Amino acid sequence: MSTQQVTLMPQQIATALNNNFRHQFFDADKTSAKALYTSLHRGEVVPFMEISAGEQGKVRCDLKLDHAQFDGRLNFSKFRNALDAHLTRVADRLVAGEELQIFRSDDFNGLVYNHPGPVRDDEAVNFLLTGIEQKRPGVLIVHVFFVDPALMGLT
Repeated sequence: MSTQQVTLMPQQIATALNNNFRHQFFDADKTSAKALYTSLHRGEVVPFMEISAGEQGKVRCDLKLDHAQFDGRLNFSKFRNALDAHLTRVADRLVAGEELQIFRSDDFNGLVYNHPGPVRDDEAVNFLLTGIEQKRPGVLIVHVFFVDPALMGLT
């Protein structure tokens, strides 16, 4: 892990995150994926991955889930469905060479990838987003969170 200044572009981070989210939640066996989800659902911040920055070192990424704004009852399947939709939207833009829609978060000091992953819970539609926050040099927190669709103009 690096304690010096490391520069990673949001597209580099998004690519690494997409790959690792796919690995951890879709390619891994269901027991492991569900155990990771359960830890996140309980509010734990869990080690998630390291991103190599070449000679600059590595950046450690820890993962955190905020489901306070989820309207309904969140479970593993709904989480995976929303995450899959979000990751697909981000990946589609990356593959097409299009710029990612990114904005600054008011809730944490970081960037948000504004490519909502929708999931329905009874009559409510919930949207999942991811964001990154630099906690200290060489350490990022990856935020996975649900937002109120009305606040984003999505309803």
